Amino acid sequence: MIEWVSAAALVVSVAGVVCNNRRMRACFALWLVSNSLSLGVHAADGLVWMSTRDAIFIVLAVEGWVRWGRAKPESGEDVKVGSPSVVEGETRKGDGDVSIHQLFCEANRRSASQGP
Repeated sequence: MIEWVSAAALVVSVAGVVCNNRRMRACFALWLVSNSLSLGVHAADGLVWMSTRDAIFIVLAVEGWVRWGRAKPESGEDVKVGSPSVVEGETRKGDGDVSIHQLFCEANRRSASQGP
């Protein structure tokens, strides 16, 4: 049974990386699931440090979900690199901090302007 849970955690985790590479907020939900599965497996095996790592990853996944949720445009769609609200450097009203999406876009602009 633990092997199947580990395999499921692997598949969900890889799906999360794919979503992250596409700048989709769903990556955090997938990582929340995969890290929760991994936490269960590692705790059942008595691996304290791995369980601690998984718990930290769960907290980071929740934080990412919340932060990327603030960067959502009013239309309700996921923010994609190149969308006007990100490229123009706008933040939603009442949101004083810079979104993760804006940081990604700024880094992409800098690397694109420097050339190969």
